[in-house]
Formats: sequence, structure tokens, C-alpha cells
Amino acid sequence: MLYFLLTAAVLVVAGYVLSQLLMTSPPRRAAVYSQPGRWYLLKYWAFVSIITLRKWRSKNTNSREIPAAGLGVKSKHSSADMEQVQKLQDHPKAIDAVYFNGSNMDGVYFVAATARRPDKVTQTILYLRLPNIGLLEHPSMPDTSMKRVSDWEFAAGGVRLELVEPMKVWRLSFSGKMRAVDQENQLLQTDFVLTWTACTPYYDFDTDMEPWAVADAMAREPWSQEFFHNLQDMHQTHYEQFGTFEGTVSVEGYQDRKIIIKGLRDHSYGKYRDWSLFHRYGLQMLHLEDGTFVNVGIVSMPATTSRLALGYVMNPDGSKSSVSSVHWDLSTCGEDGVQPKTFAFDFSAGGKKYHLECKVIRAPIFYIGFGWTAKIHEGLAEFTVNGVPGWGIAEWEYRNHGGLPEEFGSVTLE
Repeated sequence: MLYFLLTAAVLVVAGYVLSQLLMTSPPRRAAVYSQPGRWYLLKYWAFVSIITLRKWRSKNTNSREIPAAGLGVKSKHSSADMEQVQKLQDHPKAIDAVYFNGSNMDGVYFVAATARRPDKVTQTILYLRLPNIGLLEHPSMPDTSMKRVSDWEFAAGGVRLELVEPMKVWRLSFSGKMRAVDQENQLLQTDFVLTWTACTPYYDFDTDMEPWAVADAMAREPWSQEFFHNLQDMHQTHYEQFGTFEGTVSVEGYQDRKIIIKGLRDHSYGKYRDWSLFHRYGLQMLHLEDGTFVNVGIVSMPATTSRLALGYVMNPDGSKSSVSSVHWDLSTCGEDGVQPKTFAFDFSAGGKKYHLECKVIRAPIFYIGFGWTAKIHEGLAEFTVNGVPGWGIAEWEYRNHGGLPEEFGSVTLE
């Protein structure tokens, strides 16, 4: 009996090896997005094993030395250390960035971000949409490059994003002119101080991502020494958390308005971020009427993963579920460089299936990266997920080959 079992096993393995050797790798979709090909299953299970083992070792070691972060391993032992302004690494494109967005059913939208760079520039984003005024934007936009206030603050161009209590409270403030896009581009004095208070645990992409989604992305790609070098070299720590923004906004010529909105904040840091390596991404960050929070999308960075599905669901009971799969073909959705006004796709998280529909209300555009190598559509959007209404941001990035358009110029680094 044992002889027959061993013979059957050998035949199965031999058959698999032969089938893979004879397989022709399928072409990339839109010449960008890799498809499962030769040795996919073997590579898939290899990466599931690697991630599972790294997570286990990370949780069961007392060593104060942290191995290379990512793929199940945290970048810092302390969440307080993660929250601090990070020392920029020795690379010309080193990155330390924070981002906030919020929205509500009344049509209020808010986006603010700063990205610190070694060249004393802090690329800064600021949008505010109020129903009675329309869209307000920082007057330097769509150019985001501004002189840094200091080396140890997330602050530039009148925008200041301050940590108050790690993983719990941030303070966001601005004082200066903003361009009222829907009011003939008038420059209106605008002031606000908003307090962001966490209402979910944080989600650390280094440790919390579903192994199945990561393994699928890795197994699609051709493996080489360069591939694994890029994975390690390009790694960035990135974590997110949803919360509530509350405060008062004063706009010249209008009554002060108190706003209460919900939304996401994130923090990224690492050796470097080279925006020219991104082909594109589509990320949907939203909160639903029933208290659910969602971030889901696909990132395409062909040097490492040409199709990485990622995200999570924060459930109303406080639990979190990682996205395991996203059924969305980016090659047929906005591949022409234009973000669709409506789109839909399915995804799975925590063993549950979801259907997401998005309607983009408007999508202001800004440019970021050295040489403005990325063009980002910050889509202010309405959503439904499994029939439940929600609000948030559909942020889509495209590789920008033309630099900052001449009509805008660089208005902030004189």
C-alpha cells in the first residue's frame, strides 16, 4: 500500500513539474499587470509559509533587535516610536509622511498631508469642501512643494499636523489664504483648528496584511535576485487608523462653521519613496453609515508587485478584518489616465464578501514626488458597500511623465 502511495505522489509531483515546464507564461494585462503563470502555486505557498513564519518569530522573540520590517515584522517595538517624526534615512528620496482625510453625509470633505524630504522640502496638500462655499484648496496647488518650517515637525505652508497622544489624538491647524475654486478662484483667509480622535485600532501593513493577498501578488511576478533586492530596498512602514475630526472652520466672508466628520489618517516612513516606480494605484478610503470603516484597493509598482490587492475592514464591534482578495481589473478601469466618475468591484475580507460602488463627486488633481513624477486624483466620493451608504476618498495615482504643467510653475520655492 505504501509503495502505491509513494508512486502516486511521485507521479503527481512529476506531472506538476512537467506541466510547469511546458507552460507558457501569460502576457501582462495592458503590458503592466502580471498574471498567474509558471510555478504560481509553488511560489504562492512558499510566500504564505514565509509570512506565517515571520509573524510567529516576531511575536515569540524577546530580542530587542528588529529584523527587516514588513512581511509580518513590525518596524518599531513601541507604537509611540512609530508615531514620532522620524529621522530621515540616508537617501535623497527618504520619506516621512502623514495624511488625513475626513467627510460626512452633508458634503463636507477635508484632506491634509505633509511629506518630509531630505532637501528641506515638505510636500503639502490641503483641500476643504464646504457645501455653502464649495472647494477650497491651498493656493500653491497643484504644486505641493513647500519650504519646511523645521526639521522635526509636520508643518509647511501654514499647515501644521501635530501629534498629541500616540495612536489617539492629533491636532490639525491652518491659517492663511485658500483658493475658493467655485467662487472665481478668490483667495479667502481661512483658519481652523481640528482635533482628530481615534475611534478604531490602528492597522499596520507590516504585520496585519492577509498572507493570501501578499502571496498572490508575489507569486505573479518573475523571481530573480533583483526582485528580492527591490522588495527589501523599497520597503516602507505604513499604518492607518480611522477617527473623528471636530473643530471650527473660519472662512473670510462666511459664518464660522463647526464640523464633525469621520475619516482616516496614516503615517509612512522608510528608506525612500520613488514615485517614478509606481505605474498607478486606486485606493478607496471610506466610512459607512452603520459604523464600518474600509480601505481597499490595488497598487501597481512593477518593480516589485504589478498587482498588489490590499486593505482592511474595521467592523462596528471594533474588530478588524484584512482584505484577502480584490476582484477588480485595473487594466480596464481608468487605465487611460482618467479616473471614472463611477465604478464598482467586489472584494473579500474576514471570510465575508463585499460589493463596493463608488460615485466620484469631484476630483481635484495635485502633483507630488521629485520632478512631480506622480499625478494624483483626490476623488471626493460617495460609496455604497453591500447596500450601506458611505462617504470618503477615492484616491487614484498615475505615473506623470511631463513634470509639473508649465501653466502652474513652481510657486512656493522662490
